[in-house]
Amino acid sequence: MKGLLCLIALLLTVLPAIAQPGVSRPAGILRIELPPRAYTAAAQPFDPWDSSLGAVFFNQLTGSTNAAAADHIFVWNTVSQTYHCWWKSSNGWVMEGERSREPSVLPLTISAGAGFFLQNNQSFTQHVYLAGEILLDAEHETLLPPAFTLAGYPYATAIPVLDTALSSVLPASGSPTLPLFLMPGHAFWVFVTNSCVWTEPCRRNSKN
Repeated sequence: MKGLLCLIALLLTVLPAIAQPGVSRPAGILRIELPPRAYTAAAQPFDPWDSSLGAVFFNQLTGSTNAAAADHIFVWNTVSQTYHCWWKSSNGWVMEGERSREPSVLPLTISAGAGFFLQNNQSFTQHVYLAGEILLDAEHETLLPPAFTLAGYPYATAIPVLDTALSSVLPASGSPTLPLFLMPGHAFWVFVTNSCVWTEPCRRNSKN
């Protein structure tokens, strides 16, 4: 399976010291393989402890002094219906088009359910690791504007798309590129004609 090699669930104590003693949250690590000179679609299936771009991909991928030789991250903007691109400089992530090679002030976050593309601009295979808490909330909400959205399943489990709440908010014709199964770490396109909220229940908390 291209891009996705394994999903490792770990039980770690990740709550800060102010949390109630003895309370633990399950955490996970997802390894994504990036073939050389290729684009790989991916999605965040966890709730990262720090969702900023620099933290999610801290010390990962390959930087350079120029954008042409560096690795890139492409995030779809649902408002402009275009990609926003960042490339990795020697010091951090820079938004494409900026002249400075210093790290940008990045408003971008990679939170649970966010989809994106990774470009490995190198001649060798690389791996990216996504990590964070496994969502245990009763439900997770994603705003879907009347346009295309690049998304991911916000829970760290695989599920048939017809068993999700997503199937009930799609137009009668459905999204042409929606897969039959939603897999952790896999991004997919969603298209709706009217703005709506995709409210996905956590199957661990479901009675069904």
